[in-house]
Amino acid sequence: MEPSIQSNSLSVYSFDAIGVNCHWMPLPSYETLSDLTQPTLSELENSHLTRRTSLKRKTEFLSIRYLKNHRFSGLDIAYENSGKPFFKDSKWHIGISHSNERALWCYALIPFGCDIESFDTRLLKVGSRFCNENEVLVASMGSPLKTLTCLWSCKEAIYKLVNQPGLDWKRDMWCETQTEQGLIFAVNLGAEITKIHCAIFPDETHLIAIATYA
Repeated sequence: MEPSIQSNSLSVYSFDAIGVNCHWMPLPSYETLSDLTQPTLSELENSHLTRRTSLKRKTEFLSIRYLKNHRFSGLDIAYENSGKPFFKDSKWHIGISHSNERALWCYALIPFGCDIESFDTRLLKVGSRFCNENEVLVASMGSPLKTLTCLWSCKEAIYKLVNQPGLDWKRDMWCETQTEQGLIFAVNLGAEITKIHCAIFPDETHLIAIATYA
């Protein structure tokens, strides 16, 4: 994937996922991001930044504002009590995710959830906590680590999409089918079973999942 934006040695990669505009970037140093982004921050954004104490959290915060400002400069990101981000009085749905090395920013005119994950071997020890054996077979990506990362990332994206606290990742959402476009999940939201599509975008070190209602 070639960078869609290159400036000041920062690269931004962009793609479209089933109607969702996605942009990610490798996380640079805090100093680099601060020089580029802090002068453009609103009063509210500066307030949010100062409340973050760790350099890692500050870097993540600025990376998303850097990505946001290429399309939505001047709009502040607000947060629901659940932590879900949104723009006030806007038709746009937005999404945020981070790994230790990358930041992901997405927006669309339809509801969605997004997630980015690195291929972390720690998932091999906890796979049975968030998925069942049948899901591992259905969502197979050629290796246990890639498969578990895929299921974890999809379920994180689904959790953000439905925005229903208390949803059990193993009991209430399960992968039913793999298609050319991704995976189809069934999600128990209490009153009904809802079908959700997850588009999958892996590379050598990371995987991005985008969840939308099927």
